Amino acid sequence: MRWLLVLVALLLPGLAHAQALATLVADRIEIAAGGQLVAEGGVEVFHEGTRLSAHAIRYDPAHDLLTIEGPIYIVTPEGDVFAADRAELDPRLENGILRGARLVLDERLQLAANRIDRAGGRLTQLSRVAVTSCAVCGTRRPLWEIRSTRVVHDEDAHQLHFENATLRVRGVPVLWLPWMRLPDPTLDRAAGLMVPELRLSSNLGAGLALPVFIPIGASRDLRVTPYASALTRTLETRFRHALLTGSYQIEGAVSDDDLGHDRLRGYLAARGSFRPAPGTQLSFDLIAASDRAYLADYGISDRDRLPSRLSYVHVEADRLASADLALWQSLRTGESSASLPPVVFGATIERRRPLGPGTLTLSAETLAFARLASGTGDDARDVWRLGAGADWRVAGATRGGLVVEGEAGLALQWRQVRDDPAWDDTLVTWRPHLGMTIRYPLVRAGSRYTDTLEPALALGWAPAWGDAVPPEDAARRMIDAGSILSLHRGSGEDRAPAGTSAAALLTWTRSGADGTAALGFGVIADDLRPEPRYLVSASADTAAGFRLMGRALFDQSLDLTETETIIDWHARRYDLSARHLWLAPASDGSSTPGVSEVLAQASWRVSDAWQVSLGGRYDIEGAAPIRADLGLAWSNECVTVDVSLSHRYTEAGTSDPATQLGLSVRLTGFSTGGARIRAAGCAG
Repeated sequence: MRWLLVLVALLLPGLAHAQALATLVADRIEIAAGGQLVAEGGVEVFHEGTRLSAHAIRYDPAHDLLTIEGPIYIVTPEGDVFAADRAELDPRLENGILRGARLVLDERLQLAANRIDRAGGRLTQLSRVAVTSCAVCGTRRPLWEIRSTRVVHDEDAHQLHFENATLRVRGVPVLWLPWMRLPDPTLDRAAGLMVPELRLSSNLGAGLALPVFIPIGASRDLRVTPYASALTRTLETRFRHALLTGSYQIEGAVSDDDLGHDRLRGYLAARGSFRPAPGTQLSFDLIAASDRAYLADYGISDRDRLPSRLSYVHVEADRLASADLALWQSLRTGESSASLPPVVFGATIERRRPLGPGTLTLSAETLAFARLASGTGDDARDVWRLGAGADWRVAGATRGGLVVEGEAGLALQWRQVRDDPAWDDTLVTWRPHLGMTIRYPLVRAGSRYTDTLEPALALGWAPAWGDAVPPEDAARRMIDAGSILSLHRGSGEDRAPAGTSAAALLTWTRSGADGTAALGFGVIADDLRPEPRYLVSASADTAAGFRLMGRALFDQSLDLTETETIIDWHARRYDLSARHLWLAPASDGSSTPGVSEVLAQASWRVSDAWQVSLGGRYDIEGAAPIRADLGLAWSNECVTVDVSLSHRYTEAGTSDPATQLGLSVRLTGFSTGGARIRAAGCAG
């Protein structure tokens, strides 16, 4: 028979000053000679969130001491677990000695010791310690362990202090340190050395990076990474700051290398986003490099043009205001940043209000292109544009289910052109537009699927009146199922409008619990391209995580001019993202070249321990690979190994093709983060 006894001052005088009661449960409880309390058989003690289990407990009121016989099992409110053969503790279970003991922190890190001393419930000292987060099976050595003559666990600081520490792999010593400090598994942000990384590069040779993490308060941190190889001495930095209204990050590097440059090299990047008020967002994304080859030499980026942007957006229910400043740096060989143009500024204001059965949108905008190159012509031309517009749209449906949409508007634009004698200094354009779209959706609902068949017809009139303008922001017209019925299919304001246009689109959509599939057929013709062009589009989105989008555009001879295919597949063990784009060379007299590329990324979780990732980019037009990436990761409950291999086949700026290999090994169980993997267990 088990007894339940609440002991406050009568039997445990040491708890008389405690605010909480101690509860003792045991099979047999007796008062021995001298007033000692003896509890035996399935003993459990509960005090202020701490639970103790043992075979027997003897309480000596004269010395206010608990003598405990094991096996002993103690769980603290923080989740720490103590196991021991025998112990001597105070009644609060905060001070004392545990012998033949083991401490488990956050169910991840175990510390086995000959003796554990508890002091004040804050400091735990362990003597002759073996520390590991690996499963320990019989007499077999764990994959890794740290042997130390003394370890002190500071529960308030969440730190483990080691003395005379030796790292062993399968029992073989590989590293000795006289003193070492590591974060315990419950610490979110720990100052100190992070996981070193081995880097192998065909440009820089073999090197080692040693990142150091420095928290600065609760909302800021700094990471400093010295990186050295046979050909470079580099210092990398990253600063992060989280605010109530947003966050920002600044990173960069400075290098002194032997790659043929007689000065320090480096780069600086910063990005951030803030919401100072409801509906308002401020953001920036900045990057600059010391030379054309630095980013590629150090494997930071393969981009050959670097955009830096400052953006402001304010949105309300009936209005929109935005501004954007872009700075461009060219890394292309033979291309000057001064002629890109390197400075582009734009701002737009829109306001919507009801007008009759529709909605009127009033807008004003400005756009400026500034080139820093000297001389005249295309490479030195500066353009400033001011514009205002009005657009009225209305939509409705008849009783028979016919959906009718209409729009009418006028845009006025004034341009000032400098440093290009091919254009007048002042150019004025005005562009009215009228459009109507008619849709007739037909719906059939079944027990498992709903089918929708929708024919649509769009007619438009958008002439170009006024002066011809230089094509600063015009690019290829992209036609897909979402834009074929629109009057505004260009990506810029400088391209001449389509004039009179007509487009038709027939779409079929099936939706159900398993997902959605759609198929579309369209045709379009306008004054710029009187000959018809034909569009075929298809898409699928399944509940199993598979997503497909594709489109193809044909000319009047049914010759293919554009194709695009996008695939995304996310399953429990597989992830695949792929895109193929093919564009024929522009036939409108511009110099836009043809494009044919495929980009793919995939990952396969082979098991709970192994993961493989692949990536690549291939130029089909040039019949040459651009980039290939391979990643391999292995993890168990106590270690994570990451290996990465990448090869760039093309030149980037003035940097030659290069191969990079990275290796990092992380011992889990120290500080938080990373996925918890269940131990494989011990074979019988």
